Amino acid sequence: MKNLNLPIRCIGEKNWVENLSQFLENNDVEVLPLSNTGLIEEMENKLEWKIPNEIKEYYINFGGINSHDFMYKLKKLNEFKKLENCDWEFIKMYFDEETVKDFILFAESPGNDPLCINIKSGEIYLFSHDPVKSAKVFNTFNDFLLNEIIGLQELMGDMKFDNEKEKSKALKALLPGNDIDYDFRFMKLG
Repeated sequence: MKNLNLPIRCIGEKNWVENLSQFLENNDVEVLPLSNTGLIEEMENKLEWKIPNEIKEYYINFGGINSHDFMYKLKKLNEFKKLENCDWEFIKMYFDEETVKDFILFAESPGNDPLCINIKSGEIYLFSHDPVKSAKVFNTFNDFLLNEIIGLQELMGDMKFDNEKEKSKALKALLPGNDIDYDFRFMKLG
């Protein structure tokens, strides 16, 4: 692995907004905050869910970003919805209501599978149509953000892994957690 440089380690740490903003601007990503912070409370009421502080902070400061290179599959805050209300046919076919009732769709994988937040734990799960499976892929939204930062560095050529095995091992070490399906995460999210 060459040139890994994380501009932040955690949402909320000292100078995280400035550091992430500088990193994004250096990678030609226009930094735009959420245009309507009242939307947070509106979505909490609509979803009957208290949005975790790290997600609120991210959206307040970066929720207006529209980039094909960074967080391109992240939903706009007003597009969050309960997984049980989504239109994916495979979700209705293969996952019962009890399984999906505690999940909020907030993003999609590169293969257009739903990435969801468990409303009770804040953990991130991926629901896949190929293979049909659901599994925990990140502990928190913060870990999802760090994975996206690494992906942007790779895309821009600022960081390089020697091979897929090295990349998988490095991401596992950087984004550890309990009960994470690392192989599934790497297969579906890179």
